[in-house]
Amino acid sequence: MNKPLLGYSLRLYLLVLLCHLPLFQLAAQQITLQGKVIDGESGLPMPACNVYLKNHPHIGTATDENGTFVLTFDFVRDTLLIEFISYQTIEYPLLKAQSQTGLSFTLKPDALSLEAVVVTPGENPAYRIIREAIKRKDEHDKRRLEAYDYEAYNRIEGYVKSSDKGISKLRFVRDMRRVAAGYDMLRTAEGDTLIPVIVNEVVSRVYVKHSPYKRREDVEAQQLTGIGIEDAPALQDILSNTYLTDYNFYRNQINILGKYFPSPLANGWWLVYDYELEDSLEVGGFMCYQLKVIPLREEDIAFTGRIWITKEDYALRKVQLHITPNANINFVRSLAVEQVLAPTQSGVWLPESMFFETEISEFTDLIPAIVARTYSYYKNYHINQAYPNSFYEIREKKLPSEKAQLEKLRVYRAIDGDSTDFRPQIHRLIDTLNQVPSVKRYTGIIKVLSTGYLRKGVIDFGHYARYYAWNNIEGHRLGVGLRTNYHLSDKWMFKGYVAYGTQDERWKYDLRLYHVLSRKRFTLIGARHLADIEPLIQLDQRDDLPELFIASNRFLDLASRRPFFRTMNSVWIDSRLSQLVRAQLTLQQSTLEPLYPFAYYPAPSDTQTRNSSIHTAEVIGMLRLQRAVRLTRDANLDEVDIANRNPRLTLWTILGFKGLLDGDFQYQKVYLQLAQKNANVFGIGHANYSITAGYIFSDIPYPLLRTHLGNNTPILIERAFNQMNGFEFVSDHFVAVHYAHYFEGFILNKLPLIRRVNDKLEWRLVGSVNAVWGGLRASNKALLAQQTADGQPVEGFSELSFQKPYVEVGYGIDNIFKFFRVDFFHRLTYLDSPQAKPFGIKFSAEIKF
Repeated sequence: MNKPLLGYSLRLYLLVLLCHLPLFQLAAQQITLQGKVIDGESGLPMPACNVYLKNHPHIGTATDENGTFVLTFDFVRDTLLIEFISYQTIEYPLLKAQSQTGLSFTLKPDALSLEAVVVTPGENPAYRIIREAIKRKDEHDKRRLEAYDYEAYNRIEGYVKSSDKGISKLRFVRDMRRVAAGYDMLRTAEGDTLIPVIVNEVVSRVYVKHSPYKRREDVEAQQLTGIGIEDAPALQDILSNTYLTDYNFYRNQINILGKYFPSPLANGWWLVYDYELEDSLEVGGFMCYQLKVIPLREEDIAFTGRIWITKEDYALRKVQLHITPNANINFVRSLAVEQVLAPTQSGVWLPESMFFETEISEFTDLIPAIVARTYSYYKNYHINQAYPNSFYEIREKKLPSEKAQLEKLRVYRAIDGDSTDFRPQIHRLIDTLNQVPSVKRYTGIIKVLSTGYLRKGVIDFGHYARYYAWNNIEGHRLGVGLRTNYHLSDKWMFKGYVAYGTQDERWKYDLRLYHVLSRKRFTLIGARHLADIEPLIQLDQRDDLPELFIASNRFLDLASRRPFFRTMNSVWIDSRLSQLVRAQLTLQQSTLEPLYPFAYYPAPSDTQTRNSSIHTAEVIGMLRLQRAVRLTRDANLDEVDIANRNPRLTLWTILGFKGLLDGDFQYQKVYLQLAQKNANVFGIGHANYSITAGYIFSDIPYPLLRTHLGNNTPILIERAFNQMNGFEFVSDHFVAVHYAHYFEGFILNKLPLIRRVNDKLEWRLVGSVNAVWGGLRASNKALLAQQTADGQPVEGFSELSFQKPYVEVGYGIDNIFKFFRVDFFHRLTYLDSPQAKPFGIKFSAEIKF
């Protein structure tokens, strides 16, 4: 039920959010500054002076050998800084959005400048500074604080860069470009027009506590506008979370775009970076060493740029970093992050401001580039003011009046240096674009492709994957589905589908009703009535299977997948008890009607078989422990935990009752799972893993036991055993492990012979292992009949042993043509099985960075 953020992302305006993107500010009008810098002592021109904007240091240049400079940029209300070592810094306010030429600046020697840095033969002097900064980083890291809180302003913007190719030639893009072209502030230095597709401004109060970790965020103001925005309440919650822009360079790894970048202050810095001591100068009142950060290999996922470390206590004052052009990150043309930190009385340094900018290049020639920017301010810190744990628990979002929100936003817009009317202009422009007929048609198509549903008023029609299938049981399967949306009610939702098979002449349907009891506790109740065909492997799966995987099992040879016609009635309640604990309780009654030769004995001592249906009555309890960052609900009212990559521990208990609601069996099942996605593993890439253990205490027919998920298709499924046949092994007690390690370029970028080739291919190595230890008690094996009452043979299954687990290993190449992945699997055990496949190749495709 905890769906990833990717489910929101395929719409054009949300490609920005795939990365949990922060961004830079866009200014109002392009201007050019042209001038000359002169030495105040000699009167001679000064080359190599740094010329940049104080609050936007990414906008800058240097003087040439004649001391002259030319700086062209989109106007922001800021201050131009001119710096040179051992000279006083000049500050020149920019008050008018007009080009200025003929400027002249005179730099005077600084009597209070740092003493000269003497470089002698031996160790690089930058290494000593880095070692000292790392030695003291625990003193300056905010994680040392017991608690802190602050006020934050985040502005997130997403733009499409128009071009003359691909979909930019289509009418809806031309219409958008024509409207946006009327705004000078949306024109780049290269003459391209930036088409705004989303802008979001948020002011919030953030409370953080360590030991145990707790986080609360109260949104005080927000304005969100986007093209084709659907499910706006959930999207507002997602974009209001400052956790997405919380970068801490005192950590060893920084997660950006789902990639782990080594921090310039990482403990193992010598494996990734080299440094040069460039300068000693004042940065915002603090005397600092200026170090150049140089990745050892340009194709690695690492930073390059500059950092400023204070001389007095070796704290990180400022970072100005970006990626190299050869970094092995798909589609990312540029990425830059800048952060300024300030000290507190505790000795910890906390962020003052943060900029982040990335340009996502064309996925193909059909799709234009996307520019994503964030600009953040942090102020009014309170240090070590801790609250009781109950203070940090989940709270219902309550915003003040619209007037009060706009007043708070205006304050930060003024601090930002923008024209006070610029942000409202962008909001109004996006509203205008939303009303363009061609844009409305296109965004409607994008919504259908990304969500599977077509919105018509208060009804969404879909999911399209359930509308048609053909198989050897149903023949042509025709269906239709729908759900209500929040325009009808934000507390109630009906969802369902109806299908009919032309060969079996039988109706199938799935009807569900949801109701939100409490938004504070994320409490949801629901009811469901199902009558449909399901393959055996879907009967005992605790995690939701992908929609397309379920749909694919309805095509072609459905009869070989041991299908049952399942009739099920269930009611449930699901609640988030705290930031750490989520619980669910379900009452469920099912009837399983076999659609293949199947018979069983009701008990091991029985001699009379049953060919009839299996009836069950169950109480299912689920308890999940996972630290929640910020919660919202998606279009299905399912819980979404924003940007959460923390491990989760889940316990399921299933109790079956004989005689209750015609239940045939008394049983108990217990499953325990530890799982995590995108886990950082010693700084060497990342991994997805899950460890699941289960025990079934009773004697029940094998359709109610654990059928391990095999994969007979050529499509890669990480959660499956890819060289195991679909229904090969059944267990009543087991331990299953799935582990996939994404090495990124860690290996292929370092092997001498392969590295030269891979500089162009940009392939990435993936390694995986899937294993399951299991067993089946003799009493459960005895329940399977050899033949049905009318003499048809009943197909059996294999069993596992804890002394001999099923094991397969895989190795693959990811990022082929930036989309495709090929994995090669070797099955290592149970090779004597008649259907065993010792070797196999699986394929997958995914848009990834």
